[in-house]
Amino acid sequence: MQTFKKISWFKNINSKPKAKIRLFCFHHAGGGASVFKPWLRHFPQEIEICPVLLPGRETRIKETPYISMERLLNRLAYEIEPFLDKPCAFFGHSMGSTISYELTRCLLKWEKPTPVKLFLSGRRAPHMPSPKPKISELPHDEFLEELREQNGTPEEVFESEELLEFVIPILRTDYRLLEHHEHIPGPPIDIPITAFGGSDDRDVPIETIRGWEKYTSSHFDFEIFPGGHFYIKSPQSKLVPRIGRDLLNLINKSKSTNDPQLLIRTLT
Repeated sequence: MQTFKKISWFKNINSKPKAKIRLFCFHHAGGGASVFKPWLRHFPQEIEICPVLLPGRETRIKETPYISMERLLNRLAYEIEPFLDKPCAFFGHSMGSTISYELTRCLLKWEKPTPVKLFLSGRRAPHMPSPKPKISELPHDEFLEELREQNGTPEEVFESEELLEFVIPILRTDYRLLEHHEHIPGPPIDIPITAFGGSDDRDVPIETIRGWEKYTSSHFDFEIFPGGHFYIKSPQSKLVPRIGRDLLNLINKSKSTNDPQLLIRTLT
């Protein structure tokens, strides 16, 4: 049986040796792999959940976070390649959606194995940028107000100067990473995309979620769930069951039709 050395970029790798597909999960700005920890118990043995942990947070807090999207994508493509020995899908929320999509384009460019499906959540389509000013450049108080409005930062963080001093630099760096990234238009990818959003997300309205349709020449669909930008953290969210059903459908389809897009994803 093929084994890989344990590395810090991907959590839970090879936890299900008999899994048919891996779901790599890319976290939001300021987040970490732990946001996906509750997901681990909700998927069957056929699906291996692999949260991605970027430098500068959690167990990688001493590492310097990336401020260049191009450099981050190049490193991610290098690090993830050994784990593309079986079919995979990408899920990303907010910043993670941009990384998921751009990493897929990077793998296509380098003629490496690519995900069989993208799940993109809480992120505007690239041609529909936010009209709001750059968050990373806001003064301290306005930056905190923006974070409160997004409702993704625990209240205890705002009540602790020590925690704020720890969290704010990570958040500003992640937002800067996104805001300085310039999307380079290209042809649609031939990979299915499912886009998700929150019904009360004022920064990512429904039409901007639907905008992802033009980025795939394959199947596209989208679903809006109750909640704001961080609807994915709600225990009542139907997001996880939806993703699970989609992945199981892909697995079952491959069994019945020998779908080459799902089965022939081996390293060359």
